[in-house]
Amino acid sequence: AMCQLHNSAEIHILPEYNPRGGERKDTKSFAQNFRKYMASPFELRLTGHSLIDALMLAKHPGYVSRHIHRHMSGSTVQKLLGLRNKSCLRLAQQFHQLDLDQNGTLNQEEFEKAMKTLGIRNANFGPLFQIFDNNGDGKVDFRDLVLGLLFRTGEKKKELSKADRDKKIKLAFRMFDSDHDGRISKYDVESVSLA
Repeated sequence: AMCQLHNSAEIHILPEYNPRGGERKDTKSFAQNFRKYMASPFELRLTGHSLIDALMLAKHPGYVSRHIHRHMSGSTVQKLLGLRNKSCLRLAQQFHQLDLDQNGTLNQEEFEKAMKTLGIRNANFGPLFQIFDNNGDGKVDFRDLVLGLLFRTGEKKKELSKADRDKKIKLAFRMFDSDHDGRISKYDVESVSLA
């Protein structure tokens, strides 16, 4: 603890790391290899979590790992919806709170209660629920919510550039391409609808 009169620390100075081969052009490859380089002397295990993933896991550990990260990472949510860390955390927290039975999905009743807490009253929630229920299973999971928000927010932002729209569509495509082969197969569609 910092209140102790004597604190010790150990400093390890690693040799300089210089980009190799294709790392000069491929920054992601460089970053990944550099992380491995820094972790290896300490025998640390690396994960693919971004800062927002770690924050979400810290706030709601069991729920996030069971119901949110199963569908997508926090960094993907941020990229798709253009959210900052605080807003992304708030979205995950609100979804968690609205999921009354804590099963990772909102049924139509939970969805209606959510809309009413947002101040939407006297509305026919059925069609709105169907917009968010992408796979028609009668439930809105976190991926459904993000995709619904993605395309709903896109409608309001007429000034969204073609490049931004293309980027969002590519990210949405990658969410459905579960085996990452560049195509959405029958298996990919089934895995999304069963998730």
